[in-house]
Formats: sequence, structure tokens, C-alpha cells
Amino acid sequence: MVSTLANIIDYSAQRFSQKEAFKYLNTAITFKEARYKVNQLVHVLLENGLQKGDCIGIYMERNLESFISVHAILKAGGVFVPLDPTAPTERTLFLLKDCNIKLLLSSPLQYKKLIRLIDKKCSVDLIVGVKKKLPIKQIAWDVIFDTNIEDVNIDVEIDPSDLAYIMYTSGSTGNPKGIMHTHFSGLNYAKQSVDLYQVTDQDRVANFAPLHFDIATFGYFSSPLAGACTIMISDAHTQFPLSLSQLIEAEKISIWYSVPLALIQLLEKGNIAERDFSALRWIKFGGEVFIDKYLKKLVDYLPNVQFCNVYGPAEVNQCTYYHVNTSNIKDPLPIGSVWSNTTFKILTSNNIEVAVGEIGELVVQTITMMKGYWNNEELTNNSLYIDKDQNVFYKTGDLAYQNQDKELVFAGRKDTIVKIRGYRVDLGEIEAILTKHQNIEEAAAIITGKENEKRILAYITLSKEMNKKAIEQLCKQFLPTYAVPSEIRILKSLPRTTSGKISRKQIKKMIF
Repeated sequence: MVSTLANIIDYSAQRFSQKEAFKYLNTAITFKEARYKVNQLVHVLLENGLQKGDCIGIYMERNLESFISVHAILKAGGVFVPLDPTAPTERTLFLLKDCNIKLLLSSPLQYKKLIRLIDKKCSVDLIVGVKKKLPIKQIAWDVIFDTNIEDVNIDVEIDPSDLAYIMYTSGSTGNPKGIMHTHFSGLNYAKQSVDLYQVTDQDRVANFAPLHFDIATFGYFSSPLAGACTIMISDAHTQFPLSLSQLIEAEKISIWYSVPLALIQLLEKGNIAERDFSALRWIKFGGEVFIDKYLKKLVDYLPNVQFCNVYGPAEVNQCTYYHVNTSNIKDPLPIGSVWSNTTFKILTSNNIEVAVGEIGELVVQTITMMKGYWNNEELTNNSLYIDKDQNVFYKTGDLAYQNQDKELVFAGRKDTIVKIRGYRVDLGEIEAILTKHQNIEEAAAIITGKENEKRILAYITLSKEMNKKAIEQLCKQFLPTYAVPSEIRILKSLPRTTSGKISRKQIKKMIF
């Protein structure tokens, strides 16, 4: 029986011992091999002082070791924290300090970045996964996988309520916020995904998203739970739609999950009309709105594939779905219905439920909901709505309404959080980073452009002259690449409303 995320690999190794569990490029491992490698790493983690509840960073590109790392940390009783290796050093340093991460699992490709982190006197005192000499303690992957251990379960008691992972997203204070998921919420997401999409041991699931992106949990948890093979899409394949479409064909991918942008690029540059995608049965997409004209074209190309519009903030994993076919593509496309063990309300600013057709904030109660925000009880409490019956809901910050068919429809954001290429970006974080500089008085960030051409613009006022290059460098130092404004404009003053607040509506009218 699977009672926690830590049980998944053992469970599937017993049922599907010789079936492929994970594959990356030309290297594949069976569930039996995956279990042994996980146990090898667990042994090393425990030998090096890992205590239950310790946060362990995973700082690597898409690869096979990332799968081993996730399941070993969970099995050893730790909490994994995915770190984006493309993020600025300062941002990574903040996350390491925020979680008091002493042990980092990485790869040889990240060597130079690891040196920069160490030079900045980060909290880490042991790095796993690098062969080249580092000024702190290190263990190479081949040393770990040469460790002789008996192929038995590691006896660490894990409770469903225990913390499993912390996933960071943009925060309006200028610092990222950590979303805490337990074994209970993570496993229920995996189970409900397997049930909803009828995932079996015959499936081959494409894992397109990097680990620090929440939709990757489908490939890391749901797929192995069902005994399916997870195909890790390499960083190189994500950059070249033509080679990506070749990979989908060659690997006989049956389930795909990504942001719409990746599918649009496949559609436009992947030559999919010439590919044999007969194995493909599900295409799941989420993270942003799928532009109607592209979705229709893709559905026409692949009439035998079932499409699904997936909705759910990282705080609740997934909470709604809308199955798409040639006959029900609507504009706007619904986010659909809530899935099992989930309820919702749509509320006015006074917490009164709206009528069908009226717009309000979507709040969700589900068994896949987070435990809260790491080290931020106030933010956790502010993110919850408790009704008169003491039911606890997560306030998504998303505006929504029910159409005539009682389907949920996304209607925009209540606050300043936006989506860029599937990544959640808080415009308030960009503004906070900019105004930290002594020469920048005020800042306002906005988003402009169509769905697949979105870009961020920043407007600032200065107390002392500085050139734009210095401002751009400031953003690149503290923000992930996808959150760096594509253009910064300097104004004498920012337009304001009659109440004295910065008027973003007026700023948007200034776009030229």
C-alpha cells in the first residue's frame, strides 16, 4: 500500500520490477534499478547526518539523477527544495538561506555556478554530484552508485502529514515564497491524476517541465505510481521543436504535459504533420491560456488525441480540468470542473457567493492543498478563506465565473501575479527589486502583448541619474530570466489615481 510519496518507488518496484521507470536520452533504468539507486543515495544521505525534516536542495538540469534525488530525499525523511540552476546567484542564495540548506544535490554541469555560490559563503557544507575539486566536502555520483548496500527498504518512518517538498514562486515583497506540500497533498495529487487520466504501466509519459516548475510533479510522482515510464526531456530538446517532435515519435510518448507555448512551437516548427504520433493519447496543458487558433489547429492535426486544459495554482497542485475535443473548443476556453475531493466557491470582495455568470474570486478546498507558506504564517493565514461551517479554502487570487453550462471560466488575476511562458511572476516582486536601489524612487511593472508574445515593461522614476544598463543588470542579478523586464522606461513621475495610488491603467495607455 502506498501511504506516502516515499513508498512510490518500492511499490512499483514490487509490481513492475523489470519495466522501465525513467529514461533520459539513451539511458534507461528499471523500477528495480531505480529502487536500488534510491536506496544507495538514502544510505549516503543518512550517513552524512540527514535528519528527518531537513531541507535538501536539488540544483541540477533535467537528468536521471534528479529523479533519484527526489525519491531518495523523500525516503530518507528529508524535504526536497527544487532550485533553478538558471536563476541569478542572489536568488539561489536567498533560497538556500531561507531553508537552511546544508546539503545540495547537483551535477557536473553546474560546477561553475556552485563555485560562485560557495564564494558567496552560502549555507551549504556538502555537495553531492560533482567530481571536480570544490572548497567544501563533496561526493561524486559514481561514488554513490558504487556503494554496496543490501537491496532492502530503508527504515525511516514517514507520516502522511510530514513535509515533502517546498516549491518557490514569486513573492510581492521582493523575496520568493515557499509553498509547502506534505506527503498527503503530494500523494493525493499523484493518485487523482492517475485516476483522472487513466495512467497505466503501458504509458510513456513525457516530463517536459524542469523540477522547480510544479507541473513536473506529474512525471516525478503520478507516472511512477502507475508503473509508467517517465521520459525526461533534455534541455537541448526543449530548445529545438523539430528534434522534440522526433523524440515524441521515437519514444512513443503516450502522455504529454506542458505549457501551451511548447505545444505552439511544436505546431509551428516541429513538422508534426510528418510524424507518427499514434501512441499519443493525452495532451495536457496548463500554466497559461492556450490561444484559440493554435489549439484548434493542433486538435485538427491530432483528432485521436484527448486534450485537457489543466488549472490549479501550485498551492493546490491541480483542482480543475476541461477535456477538449474538436466539438467543444470554446472561446474563452473553460477551466472546467473541479476534480475529486474538491469543492469551490466564487466570492465577491465581501465574501458573498456570486450568481452563475458573475465574476468573483475563486476559492478552492481540496485534499491536494498545500500546508502553507514556509516561514510565513501571516501570508498563510491571509491566503485562506474559512466559511461559516469552518471549511478551509485557498484563495487563488484568480477571478472566475460559471458559464451557462456551469463550467468554470478563468477571468484574470485579482492581484499582480501574471503568467509568462507558464511561469508565475509577481509584478510586485519586480517592483520591489527595482526600488531596493537607492537611485530608484518608484517602479511599476506591467505586462503587455498577446498570450504567446507577452512581455514585461517596467516604468521607474529616479532620484539620481543612472543608465539603463545598470538597471538591467540589477534585474538580472536578482530575478529569474523569465521575470526580467524586456524594456525599462524612465519617467519624471508615475501617473496616479485620484486616491494617490499608481495607475497601471494609465501606464498601459502610455505604451508606444
